[in-house]
Amino acid sequence: PDGQSLASAHYDGTIRIWELSSASLFGPPIKGHSGSVSDVAFSPDGRLFASGRDFPILVREWDTSSFRAWPVLSLAADDLENIEDVAFSPDGRRILSGSVDETLRIWDSETGDELCRLTGHESFITSVAWHPDGQRILSGGLDGLIRIWDAETGSVLFCVSGHKGKVASVGSSAD
Repeated sequence: PDGQSLASAHYDGTIRIWELSSASLFGPPIKGHSGSVSDVAFSPDGRLFASGRDFPILVREWDTSSFRAWPVLSLAADDLENIEDVAFSPDGRRILSGSVDETLRIWDSETGDELCRLTGHESFITSVAWHPDGQRILSGGLDGLIRIWDAETGSVLFCVSGHKGKVASVGSSAD
């Protein structure tokens, strides 16, 4: 990736890809969700992006030379509810999602298979992120808790409390 593209998710059900140097659209809005889109995330190599809100989670390939996107995968489960946040793992092989059903799910970004389901939040999940080492996952929820998970075993490593309401976003530094 050259760092020259920005993706934005919209409540009208579209995703827009922008060229940063000119602040112009790379073509028409991308459609595919039947309802609003709450989040969009690029893979580390910039080749794929995932978007979510209504299900399924859509994974699309982004061609930077033609500025076109096409569906690659549809990540779905019968009991999956609205997605609040999605994130690619640092190696791009997995996608993490957090939803209103209080679960985090780890998906294979090539096959679309659900690899793991993590439970523990007491209300819907508002934000998810991978630690840069790819071995830990962060999640925040409406329950005011931040959980740090082992990405391989799915166990909670520790829980951070202290928010007086919803955790709007989580992130981790590389150091």
